[in-house]
Amino acid sequence: MMIHTRSVSPGYFGTLGISLIKGRDFSDRDKSGAPAAAIINNELTRIYFPDEDPIGKRSRSIDGGSWMSIVGSSTT
Repeated sequence: MMIHTRSVSPGYFGTLGISLIKGRDFSDRDKSGAPAAAIINNELTRIYFPDEDPIGKRSRSIDGGSWMSIVGSSTT
């Protein structure tokens, strides 16, 4: 699976009032040089992981960037 990505800081989802359905939010451990982490939205979860937990799965950005581990799933 390849996805469009956007870089955000820890606290981004809370600031916008976006709830996480599963997993965790970004934190200071997701800094530059650490393994890449991703939070996917409910629509992506529904399409690519309809009957399974996306947490721990891997993906990469549509531009062929580095692999990311899915650490959370959000409502939007």
